[in-house]
Amino acid sequence: MLIDDARHIKTTVRCILQIGIFAVLLIKLTGCTTLSSMKLRLEPSPLLKWQYRTGKDVYSSPAIDSDGTIYCGSDDGGFYALNPDGTLKWKFKTGSEIYSTPAIADNGTIYFGARNGSLYALDIHGSLKWEFKTGGWIWSSPAVDGNGTVYVGSKDNCLYAICPDGLMKWRFKTNSWIRSSPAIAHDGTIYIGSDDDKSLYAVSSEGELKWRFKTQNEIPGSPAIGRDGVIYIGSDDHAFYAIYPNGLLKWQFVTGGWVRSSPVIGPDGTIYVGSADHNLYAFDSTGKVKWTFKTESWIRSSPVIDADGTIYMGSDDGYVYAINPNGTLRERHGTTDAIYSSPSISETGMLYFGTDDGFINALDVSSRGIAVSPWPKFRCNVRNTGKSTGPGRE
Repeated sequence: MLIDDARHIKTTVRCILQIGIFAVLLIKLTGCTTLSSMKLRLEPSPLLKWQYRTGKDVYSSPAIDSDGTIYCGSDDGGFYALNPDGTLKWKFKTGSEIYSTPAIADNGTIYFGARNGSLYALDIHGSLKWEFKTGGWIWSSPAVDGNGTVYVGSKDNCLYAICPDGLMKWRFKTNSWIRSSPAIAHDGTIYIGSDDDKSLYAVSSEGELKWRFKTQNEIPGSPAIGRDGVIYIGSDDHAFYAIYPNGLLKWQFVTGGWVRSSPVIGPDGTIYVGSADHNLYAFDSTGKVKWTFKTESWIRSSPVIDADGTIYMGSDDGYVYAINPNGTLRERHGTTDAIYSSPSISETGMLYFGTDDGFINALDVSSRGIAVSPWPKFRCNVRNTGKSTGPGRE
């Protein structure tokens, strides 16, 4: 028995050593330190109109201005303004990674955060208007209300309200760092998730706590707000939550993986959200699953719904999926790497998104723009203000 055990141990050790040698060779050949960081190399879709190469991964999601300019950040520390044909309009260097998604205010000011802890305000020519320093790096994407006040979370555990001139209006301290991006309701309430605190916070426009809803794990994703004021949010506890405006649970559904994708809402009230279990879920307003659509990897990107009701969604498998409202596949488009960035659709039918190999991409989907719905995409509208406007879009 001892001899058999010894042989088993030797065989196990030999296998482990072989796997280790293979892993070292793989790292040397690819430069990757984890299997998940290996770059995909799919056959790009012929509808991929153009790709603009930045210096590193693009986690930021594009904002689209009224003149068609596309704004997006990169992990290389650059913030890019691109013309609709994919040429560079201008570039602003922060010297720090940009995960944050930009928001465009009514006056054209562009806001975004960076890992150095700064919230930047740029004019349409790429000149710095002001820089506001927080106490921790900013993954959170800013939201802008009707008065021009900018809201953003930071790793210093705080939600900030910044006036249009760059002065702090107030600061609300949570019990943990914030990756989630704020969503603004009709009444001015700001909703935002936190990480180790595992909570969704409701904060008044004056910076006072209204309520806190506790989940079982971190909330790195961002809320969406329905026409009736119900807040939808996912958590790393694998659950997807619908919460009444008074902070009480309406319903929850447990998926097969964490839910970091931010939900979107269709014209008929259907709620769509992705999960690490590789599925896109479609729920009705009561929490009943209408259908699921399975991709080949986890879903970190948030969907966007076009004017015809088609749902476009990126996956870590490197594909952009076009899904009909009934859950059937319309078409699938190959890109060049995993998609964390959430897509947006221009009025000219171009789908813009980032990929993990450092590209900002334009895919011609011949759409008529985003849907008329309470929350049709990540950050609610093509300007990414994160402000609920009820039916329709800004």
